[in-house]
Amino acid sequence: MKKLVLMVVVSLFLSACVTTQQKAEYTQGQEFEDFIVAGSREVQIPLPEGKWVLAGQGIETNDVSTRFQSFVLIQTENDVLSKIVNFTVSIDQARWGYVFGKICERKDVLFVEKKGNYAGRSQDCTVIQHWVTTAGSEDPQEWIQADRYMDENLISRPKNILVTQYRKVTREHYLNLVYGANPELDGFAAPVSDEWEMSPWHKDRYLKSPDREKYVEDLIGWAKEWDAKVDAGIKRQLASVN
Repeated sequence: MKKLVLMVVVSLFLSACVTTQQKAEYTQGQEFEDFIVAGSREVQIPLPEGKWVLAGQGIETNDVSTRFQSFVLIQTENDVLSKIVNFTVSIDQARWGYVFGKICERKDVLFVEKKGNYAGRSQDCTVIQHWVTTAGSEDPQEWIQADRYMDENLISRPKNILVTQYRKVTREHYLNLVYGANPELDGFAAPVSDEWEMSPWHKDRYLKSPDREKYVEDLIGWAKEWDAKVDAGIKRQLASVN
C-alpha cells in the first residue's frame, strides 16, 4: 500500500540504544480484542470495539542498529476493509531521544493538535488526514504482508481511508499509532482518482461537502476522546479503564 507515513527506520535516534528488548511474538491471522501489547515498555495499544485480525508485522532497523516493530491489524465488513490499526513501536530504548516529528508540523492535513514536538524530548501530537491505499513497491514489510493477506482472503480495499495518527514519543520510547476507517462504508462515494492531492478528502476539497465536513468534525471529536486511552495504554493502565 502506498501511504503517507513516517519512515521510522531513518535517523530516528539522536543516539544509539541503551537497552535491548525482545520483540513481541504474534502470528498472522491472530485475533485481538481490547488491546495488543508490544514494545520495549510493553505498552498496551488500545483497540476499538470488536475483534481485530493481525494482517501484517515487521521489524526494521535504523542507521544506528536500533529496532522498531510494526503491526497492521484490520477489521472487515462483507469482505471489504472497514478499519485498520497500524502502529510502530521501539523495541530498544534511546539514550538521547528522537528527532522531532515532521508529521506534527504538517499544514496540508485535516487536523493537527500539537502538545509538544521537541527533538530529544517529549513529542505528542494528533493528526487527521487521508491515506491512499494503492499498493506500492516501497511499502514497509508489515504492509506488504497485510496486502498479501487481504489478497489471499479476497478482501477489497477502498481508494482512501481517513486516519487518525498519534505520535507519542519520550526521551526513551517511540510510538507512532494510526487508526483508519473506510468512509465508503459510511455512504461516501469512492474517489475517482488514486492521487492523494485529487481526493475529495483533501484539505482543499472536503469543506465543499457538508457531509464530509461533518464526518471530519466527528472524527476530530473521537480523536480527542481516544487520546486518553492511548495515554492510558502507554502507562499499561487499560485494564482499569476498559
